[in-house]
Amino acid sequence: MTAFSMSKVGILGLCLGSLASLGYGSHFKDTVVVSPVAETTPIPQGLDSTDDAEIWLHPTDAKRSLVLGVSKNKDNDDGSSGDGGLYVYDLNGKEIESFKVGRLNNVDIAYDVGLDKQSIDLAVASNRKNDSISLFSISDRRGITRIKSLPEIPLTDEPYGICTSKHPENKRDALVFLPLKSGKVLIYHLKGYRNKFVSKALPSIDLTKYTSATEQAFIKELILKDVTHDYNSDPDEREEIDQEGGIEAVVAAEFEESGHQLEGCVVDQENEVVYIGMERLGIWRVDLDELDNEPSLAVRVTGSKVDGVPAGEFPFTDDVEGLSLYHRGKGKGYLIASMQGISQFAFFDLEKMSESDGNEDSGYLGSLKIDDSRLFDKVTDSDGLAIMSAPLPHFPNGMMVVHDDQNTSSDGSTVNANYKYIDMRDVIQSFDGALKANRYWNPR
Repeated sequence: MTAFSMSKVGILGLCLGSLASLGYGSHFKDTVVVSPVAETTPIPQGLDSTDDAEIWLHPTDAKRSLVLGVSKNKDNDDGSSGDGGLYVYDLNGKEIESFKVGRLNNVDIAYDVGLDKQSIDLAVASNRKNDSISLFSISDRRGITRIKSLPEIPLTDEPYGICTSKHPENKRDALVFLPLKSGKVLIYHLKGYRNKFVSKALPSIDLTKYTSATEQAFIKELILKDVTHDYNSDPDEREEIDQEGGIEAVVAAEFEESGHQLEGCVVDQENEVVYIGMERLGIWRVDLDELDNEPSLAVRVTGSKVDGVPAGEFPFTDDVEGLSLYHRGKGKGYLIASMQGISQFAFFDLEKMSESDGNEDSGYLGSLKIDDSRLFDKVTDSDGLAIMSAPLPHFPNGMMVVHDDQNTSSDGSTVNANYKYIDMRDVIQSFDGALKANRYWNPR
């Protein structure tokens, strides 16, 4: 269903904490619970095909704003070769159109990018089918919104996340950041030139070089917990792990292959910071105006998605996925991170995150769980998310869109994944004064 239903807001206190051996702080906040108010039409390709989302704000008529979703589908359920792409929804969750352009993983919006004498909005997506950046122009003329697929930009490696910012020296140009599985971040300068967009590769950032020996050991410990859990709980996994040389060998192989895997990223333009999620370690902070400065780890994960975290700290577990921002203007707002392993979303104070030096200063405010309601099922195993801070119809304090992996129908059966719409008014109220609504910010 896509009809709106106001969710009932509840608060659920959970006794969760962190690894005390790493010297984390002693702050504790509740996990709050809200429910979806709408959902999109299920993605037509595969149960686990969707990932990230983004919200495009219409320049003059907010009710005609759009939600963009992606499909990274490899194969269809019937065994035929799959082909993902971009999916476009209205604010009620109805699919408007789609573009079958390949396995899109993440998507972002770059507003007012210069193209000769005009400025246009761009949807920018990471494409894992052919290792490229897929571009889509979004324009509105004579009351009709048109989305057009543009020529792709080739990359040197398989991309995962993607985020954009205005170029520090030329606001009509854009910077595009692409986190990779290897732990590197590709950076491209995107500009309009002679009625097309051209790109220039800038020096990449290798976050593995800034990961300490203690942090490397912590990542290996989390991988060990995952592998051991699989070995003890699933006979098929046990057989496969034994065939691959046992637990120790599998842990070493996984660390080598994906121990530093990066996922989502987001740009805080007002505070000139890029945040990048490393799946098993936490959230890195990069200076936007000085990209060659040494990155810093803004917040570390506090424990394992398999067996939780020891008492005494906040629940920020591994399997960090999508990142998004709720802006309040003047550099204030919140960073939200998807914790896929426990199906929750961690909230951090943006001002504190922009200057934090470890978990004690990270500004953790609490985490959000999206439960079911009479009309909509709960959100599970969420990859990406998007937040629009500006007011929208039915969403006076903005909206949150999240990927739901285990999407279920009214009869309880699992159907193809989709996106759930969350009213930020419900989220703000559920945090009981810890969050404040946007008063100033607009993405344009």
